[in-house]
Amino acid sequence: MFFKNYSLYLNGKFLLLLIPIYGFTISCGLKTAPHNMPEIKPKSTFSNLNVIQRGNRIRLSWEINENERVNTFLKFYEERFDNATESNDIFGSKNKHYQILKQRLPKTSIDLLCKWYKDNYENLLDRNHALKKWFNEQFDNGIEKPDAFSKLNDNHFLQDYFEIKERLIPLNCENCDAKWKTSLRLFFSSKSIIREGNHFYYYLDIPKNNLFFREFKLIHFGPNGEIFSQDHR
Repeated sequence: MFFKNYSLYLNGKFLLLLIPIYGFTISCGLKTAPHNMPEIKPKSTFSNLNVIQRGNRIRLSWEINENERVNTFLKFYEERFDNATESNDIFGSKNKHYQILKQRLPKTSIDLLCKWYKDNYENLLDRNHALKKWFNEQFDNGIEKPDAFSKLNDNHFLQDYFEIKERLIPLNCENCDAKWKTSLRLFFSSKSIIREGNHFYYYLDIPKNNLFFREFKLIHFGPNGEIFSQDHR
């Protein structure tokens, strides 16, 4: 009887010891094994990059993801204009240069333009005079410059842009380590880009009898040179 009671006493004591230990493991988070949170990757600002060659002409095409582009673009200005009336008040509804720019530039660029002139010029007269001067500087003898309407000055860019890089690999040397070379830069509103809704097309010519495998890389940059998205084919 003594041994039986003593055994129960030990079992009870052992059970009491287990309770705080178990509680300790729960409170320390040891009941469930730790696991890493999945990485959330930003969505691409463009997709469906495609390259087609016909004879001596190559067509690059891609599709703009406008919602993602705008969301990425928002980091470049703290204040947004909630409606067209707010932005129109910066230059007045009768400013012909501003009306032309509204048709020429994407809304993101118009917002940046309005914010910059609002911050740097106190009254309507000074803003309109400065806008007219900047507008005329975008032309050379009546011809629009290649980088027209892309920046207000060397430190303030208005537009995002695309950079096309090309890599040439000789036909008889598929394993050659060819490097990417920058072919050209296209600002978002460039007239060289053919647009059909959110589908963009760009054509370029290559020399005749140019025996190379060609690869192209498209990089989408923000106004400050930050890479938004990139892909290659």
